[in-house]
Amino acid sequence: MTCWPFGRFATLGVSIAVLAIASASAAQPTGSSHARVGPRLAEALLDPVSAEGVAVRVTLKRDDLDPPGPARRASVRERQDRILGALAHGTLQMKYRYESVSGFAGRAQASAINALLRHPEVTAIHLDYEVRGTLTEGVALIGADSAHSSGLTGSGVNVAVLDSGVDTDHPDLVDDIVAEQCFCNNHPSPIRGCCPAGGLQQSGPGSAEDDNGHGTQTAGIITSAGVVAAPGVAPDAGIVAIKVLSAAGSSFASSVDAAFDWLVTNHQALGVRVVNVSLGDGGEYNNPLASPCSGTPAANAVALLHAAGVAVFAASGNQGHDDGISEPACIPEAISVGGVYDAAMGPIGWCGNSSCTTVLCTDVSGPDVFVCHSNSDEILDLLAPNWRTITPALGGGVAQFGGTSASSPYAAGQAALLLQDDPSLQPEDIRDLLTENGPLVTNADNGLSFPRSDVEAALGLPEPSGTLMLLSGATFLAVLGRRRYAP
Repeated sequence: MTCWPFGRFATLGVSIAVLAIASASAAQPTGSSHARVGPRLAEALLDPVSAEGVAVRVTLKRDDLDPPGPARRASVRERQDRILGALAHGTLQMKYRYESVSGFAGRAQASAINALLRHPEVTAIHLDYEVRGTLTEGVALIGADSAHSSGLTGSGVNVAVLDSGVDTDHPDLVDDIVAEQCFCNNHPSPIRGCCPAGGLQQSGPGSAEDDNGHGTQTAGIITSAGVVAAPGVAPDAGIVAIKVLSAAGSSFASSVDAAFDWLVTNHQALGVRVVNVSLGDGGEYNNPLASPCSGTPAANAVALLHAAGVAVFAASGNQGHDDGISEPACIPEAISVGGVYDAAMGPIGWCGNSSCTTVLCTDVSGPDVFVCHSNSDEILDLLAPNWRTITPALGGGVAQFGGTSASSPYAAGQAALLLQDDPSLQPEDIRDLLTENGPLVTNADNGLSFPRSDVEAALGLPEPSGTLMLLSGATFLAVLGRRRYAP
């Protein structure tokens, strides 16, 4: 049996580091509150709040706001000013003031948390926890070659990739980069950032330069030109690279919130119709209407993008959960993606930690076999390739890449093909097309089956002889699938 560690290879999944609250003498938030408190923040507040405060993500009232645009941004700013003006000076250090999403993130002392909880325009407060991208190996299960042959290559469709950035000089990606942006904070301090220039936020050329590799590999699955690695799923699609992960593959959730907020404001001008998020918090959530799948700035932003016709794809996570998927995949409007094998590779064991001293799960691999480390539940939408994909890597070369970090961009790339074919498609149309044309794949651990769709069938293209083509190391789109949640 071959064993593969999650920590050795650039793997997906996001681990949570619950913030330590050190001081036993500081006051605790007390009394009745208007706002909902996220579960991680509630746990953190069981201990006294230190003098430095707690890193929080704050969601403000939004139902009375205009649709995204100048009027909404002005109203959000006014609401932020009112709430911040009600706090005692120096009790909150700001990280990000969102523009279109009604909220902000910062480090709040106990008195500020008390005031925020009671303010009638604050609807929820969540902990700003650490996120870390991790991944496994993956191989492409081919389904896009017929689409390419028919002239569908993603041309005219731009995909935003929230990740560690992109190697802007890579020959497979250099012609695909439409725009660069960074929101990156890898330290609890509101001052220290991990954007290339050292701050929390950066715009323009060079602002999303990859120093980890995860983002380059993710983007390569979508749109590799085929110069070094094989062609991507949508090789002529554009990439809007948004750096939210540091060189160590870590950041805080507020960085992801800020990136989503920036897309709500700028997606139309940039021509973004698809978003890929190959990261998550490692949690196990099965209720998309409960926190943290709803009520966070990220959840509100994804809902706004969905309403604007932008499809958001998110990896389900690699923790082997059988009763839930990670955030942001669990957000109702997101299209969540788990993983399948494409071929028989023999018995495969997945390590439960970076040193491989424990085994998370073991598979007997084969075509259309569910990958045991892939998080799943009834709210999981679809499946895509997860094993040994050869994709562009830092320095102009290639690397093996996989896990649900790879599965999600396979699905996002297919969406780009569908949108080139029919630009009028809305996110729900895309979800339906990706989930109604393929065989069901069952997770033996929980008995649930998830469709893996066929892009040829979704596009109404004739099937080539041999139906399934296996091309080791290719980054073509594979066959996908979906399972809808029931509210």
